[in-house]
Amino acid sequence: MRAAAWLLCLLLAGCGGMPAARGADGAPPEPAVWVMSNGWHTDIILRRADLPPDRIPEIAAYPDAHYFAFGWGDADYYPTRTPTAEMAIKAIALPTPAVMHLTAIPTTPESYYREAEVLRIPLSAPGLKSLVQYIHDGFKREAGEPAPKTAPGLYRQSGFYPATGRFHLFNTCNTWTAHGLMQAGLPVGQSRTVQAEALMRELRPIAAGRPPWESPELRPYYFR
Repeated sequence: MRAAAWLLCLLLAGCGGMPAARGADGAPPEPAVWVMSNGWHTDIILRRADLPPDRIPEIAAYPDAHYFAFGWGDADYYPTRTPTAEMAIKAIALPTPAVMHLTAIPTTPESYYREAEVLRIPLSAPGLKSLVQYIHDGFKREAGEPAPKTAPGLYRQSGFYPATGRFHLFNTCNTWTAHGLMQAGLPVGQSRTVQAEALMRELRPIAAGRPPWESPELRPYYFR
């Protein structure tokens, strides 16, 4: 029982100024998304410059940030600094309410998350628009107002906010990230990405400019 609880905690953990670069000709940079993994949890990261003023109003509370990271997870487990095995089992066993973790990043994602893996992945303009809408819809708002900050976040410039959806074993922080990337048109499989490493394994070849089915370890998923 203790070992099972530890594994559940591992699965849940984390679910426990620099201007935007421009091209050599002065044109805006190509649309892109960054994905951060700390080994068990993943965040979606977007540039402030890519966020329309009528989307994700919660970022207005962080005027000095150039990037924003968005992570989704269980409403009880994710914000808790010292979660218990009982909390982990509850989150996994039954669909539970969710929260969104918003982090304001004053530098680049790569320099901010120095001890994590960060991948930059190009997107199409329609794909970026769909991803922004997906994250916008992930906040649970009342009467059109920005979602209220319900708890301090895990970083100095961050916070937890009410989120839509329900957390459970087959709908984790990492499947939430995968679904958003699917909305953006990336060839990832939501059912294969319950764990962070499984998702990053699919994203690494895409970030390197190759389709994931060219990776020997992923080829069996695409050619059976």
